[in-house]
Amino acid sequence: MLSFLEQVAHNLIEKFGNDLSRITVVFPNRRARLFFNEYLVQLSDHPIWAPQYASIDELFKEHSVLKLADPLYLQTELYNAYQYVYQQKHNSISSETFDEFYFFGEILLSDFNDIDKNLVDNTALFSNLAELDKLKDNFEHLDQEQWKTVERFFNDISENRTDLKDAFYSIWSMLGDVYHEFKKKLEEQKVGYDGMISRSVIEQIQEEKSAFNQEKYLFVGFNVLTECERQLFKELKRNNQALFYWDYDTYYMKAEHEAGRFMQDNLMRFGDELKEIQRDNFLSSKKTITLIESPSETAQAGYIQEFLNKIKYKDTDKVPDTSIVLCNEQNLQAVMHSTPERTNENEKVSANITMGFPLTQTPVFSFIYSLAELQLKGVVERKKQYRFKYVLPVLRHPYIRIIFPEAIEVQESVIKNNIFFPNQKELINKDIFQITKTSLDISSYLIALTQKLATKFKEQALENDGFYQLYSEAIFRTFQSLNRLHDLIEAGKLVIEPRTYLSLLKRMLSTTSVPFHGEPARGLQIMGLLETRNMDFKNLLIMSTNEGVIPKSDNDSSFIPHFIRTFFKMTTIEHQNCLYAYYFYRLLQRAENIALIYNTAATNTGKMEKSRYLLQLLTESGLPIKRIQLKSEMQAHKNSDLLVHKSPALIEKIKQQYDLNSNSEAGRLSPTAINNFIDCGLRFYLQYIMKFRAPKELSDEMDNSILGSVFHKAMEIIYAQIGRVDLEKKIPAFTVQSDMIEKYLEFPHLIDKAIVEAFKKELFGGREVSKDSFNGEQLVYFDVAKQFIKRVLKLDKIKAPFKIVGLEKKVFYILQVDNVKLQVGGIIDRLDEKNNRLDVIDYKTGGNPKECKQISDLFKVGNKRPNYILQAFIYSTIQAKQQSLAISPALFYVHKATDTDYSPTIEFNKKQLTNFIEIQADFDEALSEKLSELFNPDIPFEQTKEKNNCKWCDFKDLCGRQ
Repeated sequence: MLSFLEQVAHNLIEKFGNDLSRITVVFPNRRARLFFNEYLVQLSDHPIWAPQYASIDELFKEHSVLKLADPLYLQTELYNAYQYVYQQKHNSISSETFDEFYFFGEILLSDFNDIDKNLVDNTALFSNLAELDKLKDNFEHLDQEQWKTVERFFNDISENRTDLKDAFYSIWSMLGDVYHEFKKKLEEQKVGYDGMISRSVIEQIQEEKSAFNQEKYLFVGFNVLTECERQLFKELKRNNQALFYWDYDTYYMKAEHEAGRFMQDNLMRFGDELKEIQRDNFLSSKKTITLIESPSETAQAGYIQEFLNKIKYKDTDKVPDTSIVLCNEQNLQAVMHSTPERTNENEKVSANITMGFPLTQTPVFSFIYSLAELQLKGVVERKKQYRFKYVLPVLRHPYIRIIFPEAIEVQESVIKNNIFFPNQKELINKDIFQITKTSLDISSYLIALTQKLATKFKEQALENDGFYQLYSEAIFRTFQSLNRLHDLIEAGKLVIEPRTYLSLLKRMLSTTSVPFHGEPARGLQIMGLLETRNMDFKNLLIMSTNEGVIPKSDNDSSFIPHFIRTFFKMTTIEHQNCLYAYYFYRLLQRAENIALIYNTAATNTGKMEKSRYLLQLLTESGLPIKRIQLKSEMQAHKNSDLLVHKSPALIEKIKQQYDLNSNSEAGRLSPTAINNFIDCGLRFYLQYIMKFRAPKELSDEMDNSILGSVFHKAMEIIYAQIGRVDLEKKIPAFTVQSDMIEKYLEFPHLIDKAIVEAFKKELFGGREVSKDSFNGEQLVYFDVAKQFIKRVLKLDKIKAPFKIVGLEKKVFYILQVDNVKLQVGGIIDRLDEKNNRLDVIDYKTGGNPKECKQISDLFKVGNKRPNYILQAFIYSTIQAKQQSLAISPALFYVHKATDTDYSPTIEFNKKQLTNFIEIQADFDEALSEKLSELFNPDIPFEQTKEKNNCKWCDFKDLCGRQ
């Protein structure tokens, strides 16, 4: 079966032969001309003079004295016209900023465009609503039912005033003046918008000032016409310069079918050059239609491979016969990733994407946005610093690293040193990290960096990268948009604040698409519905055929009520529905293999439904339609427990790391590492053997680990001050008297100083800070730390006098495990001596005391395992081996310190353990036995079965324990 364009090509050559140089073929859009050219080449066996091509918009622009203005320029001129009219009517300037006006302006532009394209009598349209009698004169041709509709509307407006109606009434009363002022300004500059340009051409024709010089104009594949188009067609037909080619099927040309509603009028007015061709293809042609129910948009994209396999897809060097049509173009990315490179039969799939790719989904958008946010939200101008939360996204952006390779090192420095407010010197790059003040400054700043990116991108990117052309084009389009804004600001046409600049730039880039580069008339065609106009495909996969998507449910916003639009023959929602119905049925009429997918996913308003067009096919067409469902079986993935077997090479690696017999420089096993080994062998393997680390993140949100570090350091500072010892040197023993502690309780500013110093060392990388520079959360943690310190000091005051023999003391001992010699140790928070007893103290700012009835409890994996006690016992073992004093392990839970009769001394078997030597031998034996497993090749590093242990693990995503 011949396609529509192929039949037009046949007719054209029959009429005019091979010399088509005096012919202009006019299509509704640009895409059809590429396919039409292919058909002309195939049909002619001699060299051919190709016709000229134009879209209908291009034809109007070519014959107008006006040039098409840039959308942003139109918005600025419209805003100025609005402000002028507002001032004339109210004797004051409107308070609306350009940013606030922008959406309002888009609606106005759309309305004005529609008015001009349909040659509406603007004087009648913009008559003041208050002058009801005058409006009656204008509406004298309405029938009785139409008039009642008008009257009900105006009675409602006039008699039932509300704030909303008053606002509408006020805007309406200005529209006519804004329209005329706006057009006057544009005409003075000889520019206009689409509708204004179309209207100017018709007015020139009416005044006999416009000439269409081609011998013939062929209008191909039109349907719904604006009044400007209708008048142009009429004029060219009258001059015998126009031929009309309409594409339709008898199936939907019945009076009641919306798809053929406008086509009947076109045929009657202008006739048809393809009178003899077959017009009953919809029902008579062989069709295989499959209606597919999909549980999600992603599942729809996943069906592409199966569809191509079913139709036995093959690339061809002729005009493409297969298309994937996206009714919802937001699914383009999913479709791109789901389109296979080859079918199951190993046929190559060369996809050609005819729609534009959203610029917002390319890296350059986030590049620009992160830089703009840095300038608008990230600058602390008074101190010439930046807020880190706006600095890090800039440093991490891949495009920043193209123009600033040192960004990685700077980022690591900022995070490592907890620099919450880095300055320009710390950030190094003065081009990126400069402070702008005005919109023009920001504009120049972004243009300079985008220009630099374009140069570096071309130097560094690989041209054979599949995304090179797309991303390169995206950078260029962004550069264009930035320059348009810059020119308007620099010329004084656009006066906006920096925040409005960012908002406006985001709007502009959000409406920009980037074209794909490829062979447009070859391969699998991935298209939007509007791009299919005039084209036919043998094989069709049409996606997202849902009600609300086709036809679209979002009515275009307008200040012109529907009934007035109807009366003045302007575009209405009914026009849009008829238009989409025509696109849908016309696309199907010659196709043979058709798959229609609709989504059944639930939304906020209920379950998504199939389009009315699908329902019509099912109930009215009588065609056999197969129905299937795509299933997305969401089953919980069952992970088997992960484990790592200990090969001889791995055993040797472990020994090199921890066995002093194998390596005299072997490292120590800390109590934390041992606890990790007990809780989860796999975690120990990843963290301590393979040295995997979660990347450090910089956050001004503090957590308990920071609180613990600040508290520990502050306590160390306070007792060092009490003992008058130097923390940088070995601390000699010193006695603590109650009056020494009382000094800090009586003068709490001394505690404050210690906490600030602790913050400086633990959070701010040693940089000078003051309490005044802390944010709200840091101040909260400051106060919590202060309360904790007071609690410890109050208990210590009761305990005094006592001797401190160690502060944050590093300790270790040698443990022989079978043939392995291990060094076990860590840092003891505090060692107190009193009454011939040594208290081994470990501060805890979180958690709760756990029971330990017997030594084996320390090594049983479970949520209630007393891991802190194991740590205290290891430290007690080390001290017991070094001196003869009684050893008492103590866990100081500072948040529990106000409890009645609180004691930090550990309870073992429900008794306070004041002499660790009583259980030391049993503990040493159990610890040795556990650590021997580390070197046992028969015991793998295995994932824990206690899932509560995974809650805060850095590797839970890697292990599938989310």
